[in-house]
Amino acid sequence: MAGLHPDIQVMAQQVGQFVMGPPMPDIAPVQVSPRVWVVPAADGFPTPANQGMMSNVTFVVTSAGVVILDSGSSLQIGRMVIRMIRRITPLPVVAVFNSHHHGDHWLGNHAFVEAFGENLPIYSLAATRELIAGVAGHEWRSMMERWT
Repeated sequence: MAGLHPDIQVMAQQVGQFVMGPPMPDIAPVQVSPRVWVVPAADGFPTPANQGMMSNVTFVVTSAGVVILDSGSSLQIGRMVIRMIRRITPLPVVAVFNSHHHGDHWLGNHAFVEAFGENLPIYSLAATRELIAGVAGHEWRSMMERWT
C-alpha cells in the first residue's frame, strides 16, 4: 500500500480484517508420534471466541515435505497452522487431504494454496469434492460466517 495516505492505509487494513476476520491466535501443535503433529481445537462448535477453530488440524512431516489432514475452517486458521508448522520444520507443504465435506475440514485450504502455490495437490474422495462444489459447500461457508 505504498504511496497511499496513512489514514487510507489504516482504513484498508481494517476493511481487510473485517472481511477476513482477525488473525487467529497461535495454538501450539501437540506431537502425537515422531512425525505427526496436531493443532488441537478446544471446542466442538464454532463461536466468535474460537473464530471457528472447532476441529483438529493434523500434519505429518515427511522427507518430501509436510502433508496436511484437514486444513481448518477458515483462511485465518490455515494461516495460523502454517505459522505453527514453521516452528517445527522449514519443509514446504506438499499435499492437503480433506477427510470429508464439513467446512471445518476444508475452508482453510486457501491458506495453503496461497502459501505453497496453486498447484498444491488437494485430495479428497470424489463424493466429497462434489458436495464441496455444490450446495453443501455453500451452506458451510454461510454457516461459518453466521456462527463466527
